[in-house]
Amino acid sequence: MPDPNELRLDKLEAALDAHGMNLSIFDGYVTALWVMPEVPTDQWMTHVLSREDGESTDVDPALPGVIVDHFNAVGFDLRTEVYNPIYWLDEDGTEMWELWAEGFGRAIAHRPEFMEATMTDEESEAAQALGFMLALAGLALGDEDLAEEITDGDVDELKTHASELLMQGLVELYTARRRANGSDLPRQVTKVGRNDPCSCGSGKKFKNCCGAAG
Repeated sequence: MPDPNELRLDKLEAALDAHGMNLSIFDGYVTALWVMPEVPTDQWMTHVLSREDGESTDVDPALPGVIVDHFNAVGFDLRTEVYNPIYWLDEDGTEMWELWAEGFGRAIAHRPEFMEATMTDEESEAAQALGFMLALAGLALGDEDLAEEITDGDVDELKTHASELLMQGLVELYTARRRANGSDLPRQVTKVGRNDPCSCGSGKKFKNCCGAAG
């Protein structure tokens, strides 16, 4: 029997492709929404459904609901410490973190007031985390403004550890948001390999169990 979560992601991926955004970019985008003050759904939904080439396309009436489902799934995974980013793999099996970072950077760029407030205290852990994540997004996007703090000598080192740095930054920013909201803090957000045993104890691989939701 097909896994309903895999079917959901397959449907979401196909629908997003029609709007010029792949699933990895979208996953990074909606994850960023969870580290910022609440953004009205209609605002970020408009950005997701807007094509970069300016062309209009018919929107599947079911698409907004599927998009919100994934947004909620990401929030649940962050709260329960099992969030696993959707990184595509290249031909060598190496994680392609760039697409996820691109989506994260796009979402943050739509909220300049969040960037300004977070970077006010440049020595804070949240500011440093956001700086690293935006720098990696800048490398992914080829945006020199976002990557301006990176020296040529740092590029290779950052790319080598990009997957870990992105998740470490996510932990710090998500923790800072929950602290600001007075919420109970997660101990950490764990990045589980998709072929690792699932932490729920089912005995299945993570990708075939809880990881099927994203």
